[in-house]
Amino acid sequence: MYEEIIELINKGEINKAQEQIEKISDDDPKKYNLKGLIHFNKKELEKAKEEFEKGLAINPVDPDLLFNYGYLLKEMNQESQAWRYLMRIHDKDWATYDLLGDIEFKNRSKLASLRFYIKAAELTDNPQMKKKFLEIRNKIKKDTKIAFLCLPGLDNFLKDIVETFSLGYDVKLVVSTDANEITQAIKWADIVWLEWANDLTIFATNKVPEIANKKVICRLHSYEVSLNFLKK
Repeated sequence: MYEEIIELINKGEINKAQEQIEKISDDDPKKYNLKGLIHFNKKELEKAKEEFEKGLAINPVDPDLLFNYGYLLKEMNQESQAWRYLMRIHDKDWATYDLLGDIEFKNRSKLASLRFYIKAAELTDNPQMKKKFLEIRNKIKKDTKIAFLCLPGLDNFLKDIVETFSLGYDVKLVVSTDANEITQAIKWADIVWLEWANDLTIFATNKVPEIANKKVICRLHSYEVSLNFLKK
């Protein structure tokens, strides 16, 4: 029944769709999803919002309601709110990732938006999605080289960061205690990311003179502060 009603809405046969919607039980959240879609197609955005909210009050994790409500909020320029509802969708499809990418690109991180666009491209055979990802990646990609340096066993916070930066930069991840490997990575890089202010960072900042000419990011934690590593 739901698919038939949506088909009627898409065809513009609104009266027939409304007749079918009224047959649906009032405690069925999909009833309010369909009513919201009708108002949305009529450009009655506030009324659509009210209907979607009624449905979400019954089932706050309904994926169709979450997507449509998120899309509506984006159209109403409430993109931070749209983000919250879209992220609640458990099994996101390519359209959801594409929408999240658009919000990320406009409001947050252009680089991080690529993570959503590439997921969208992987989940659909639509060549336009892959084209969109490649065009945006080529637009924001830089020749900058970033070396991420970390001691073995301490790189568990780095995976998502490295994966994201690798979409837009030339990235090298070095998880090692080898002094030569660390030194060569610093010499190669334009930006050096030191994960933890620990023994590796002490070596890099004291024993590798080339680091003085690099942009350096050191991500420290309370552990290093309490042990006075910073003075070294």
